[in-house]
Amino acid sequence: MSYNQPGPYGGQEPQGPYGQQPGQPQQPGPYGQQPQQPYGQPQQQPGYGYPQTPPGQPAYGQQPGQPAYGQQPYGQDQYGQQPYGAPQPPQGGGGGKKAAIIIGSAVLVAALGVGGYFAFAGGDDDKGGSGGSGGGGSVAGEGKLKDDGPHVIDAKDQVLGDYQQMELIPGAPKAKPAAPTVGMPKLVADSSKMENPMSVTVIYSNRSAEELQDKSKVVGSKAITFVGMYGKVADPKQALDDVFTDLKNDKSQGLTMLGSPESVSPAGADGALMKCQQAEAKNPATNQVDRQYICIWADHSTIGVGIPAKDGKGTPLDYSANLTGDLRKEVRVAG
Repeated sequence: MSYNQPGPYGGQEPQGPYGQQPGQPQQPGPYGQQPQQPYGQPQQQPGYGYPQTPPGQPAYGQQPGQPAYGQQPYGQDQYGQQPYGAPQPPQGGGGGKKAAIIIGSAVLVAALGVGGYFAFAGGDDDKGGSGGSGGGGSVAGEGKLKDDGPHVIDAKDQVLGDYQQMELIPGAPKAKPAAPTVGMPKLVADSSKMENPMSVTVIYSNRSAEELQDKSKVVGSKAITFVGMYGKVADPKQALDDVFTDLKNDKSQGLTMLGSPESVSPAGADGALMKCQQAEAKNPATNQVDRQYICIWADHSTIGVGIPAKDGKGTPLDYSANLTGDLRKEVRVAG
């Protein structure tokens, strides 16, 4: 796939990106800027993490004539449907301020549900991996995982060495756990039957959103979009299977899950079950097909979704599984 292209859950033809209809009056960009001038630059494909609304089309999830998604001032409660995996608006606190965030990255499954898309470009890498080994971890037999007590997800500012939380809106608060109400967190909570679920979604990268507006910074970039859930999971095996089944069955935004989920056992997934599956979707702007691995772990108190990317491309199965497992070791803490 090419950098800055929509991926899973990109809109379906004849719709444009984010489900808008072609030929509608031009609307401002997602953050209030004019669509032809993201960050003051000439019009171009959106950079990593910043899908822009194409000229002449309303933003994702809107009817013609509405303000662009994410444009309303802080404090307003009106939100469109968010991309699966996209950080949810902060709920409560902060003087009632809320930030509507549009995110897109090849890494974004955010992407993993209705409305999300890959904005990472450069092509996919679906040839790597060894058919699902994912490293040298181990699990206690499927469906018979040892319950090691309550754990939560701590979305640290920095993980995996040099990966930092990407700041998509300057000055916006860091992602905090919230009850899942939309997108991927909602799908995972419902599918897994997690009790008292809380979720947090972030993009971790070794590049800032501003840096990735410069295409020369794509080479050497690394990122992982992460959806972390915690609560009580009675049956991790069934929960994992049901999440993948619902991802496959949800056709509302044109995502196609390829093949079947593959069991992997990276070291970071000790004490958990993990599977990965590749997904593809047509980029409505280019008619090209984008692909990315989606890796999900499940244990008795947490479920995590990871979608890695490197150099603006999708990553092999083993790489995707190992990175997601390594992230689990850092963000899953007793609590």
